[in-house]
Amino acid sequence: MVSIQDQDELQRLRATDVTWVDMKDPSSGALQPTAPSVWETAALENQYRLSVALGELVDFEAIDPSAVPGEISFVKIGLSAVEKLDHWESRWITWCQTFSQKFHPVIVAYADHGYCGAPHPEVLLEHANSAPFGAFLIDTFDKSRGSVFQHYPRYQIKTWLDMARSKGLVTVLGGSLRQENLNDALACQPDVIAVRGAATRGGRDSEICVDKITALLERLSKHLETASQEKS
Repeated sequence: MVSIQDQDELQRLRATDVTWVDMKDPSSGALQPTAPSVWETAALENQYRLSVALGELVDFEAIDPSAVPGEISFVKIGLSAVEKLDHWESRWITWCQTFSQKFHPVIVAYADHGYCGAPHPEVLLEHANSAPFGAFLIDTFDKSRGSVFQHYPRYQIKTWLDMARSKGLVTVLGGSLRQENLNDALACQPDVIAVRGAATRGGRDSEICVDKITALLERLSKHLETASQEKS
């Protein structure tokens, strides 16, 4: 899965074999939404499995689910600083129930939860069956503090992903992943690997690079081929 921020980047993706696309504004935060026009264009193209970021629960302004194109599969909202909210669990569950009528809401677990005031991943997994969630994402809130693997070791990340999978959730691993983190990410065996910075020309705020995306996909393909040969 590659995250894009505008329609120009969506157009560049046409030169790649990417099948999953996430939409957000990386310059404004971890999960800040991009312009709805980007959602609409991606939905009309109908070439990708789509997800959108809708912001953080602590400052979430109600969005009518009908404003999000029905072609989008997954919606996600962050849980940073939820200690500022009274009854954050019920607000979160209500958000999930509202959007689950059309979409698959995502549980977002921040690996740097201690820094950003988000719940521990295992606390979130305890709620996995409390509402119709569809996926579990391990991410990072502060992109300047390194990848997900600088917050937790690989075995712990894999344990949480396995727990989520056992609850019937699609498992997604992101969190400031770079090219050098790909082997560790693959070893965790998520259903989906989500990247932004690893697919751009510079930092995560710069434009995506087709050559980098192609190289990532080639590495992924080789890994899957090797894994298949080892099983046989």
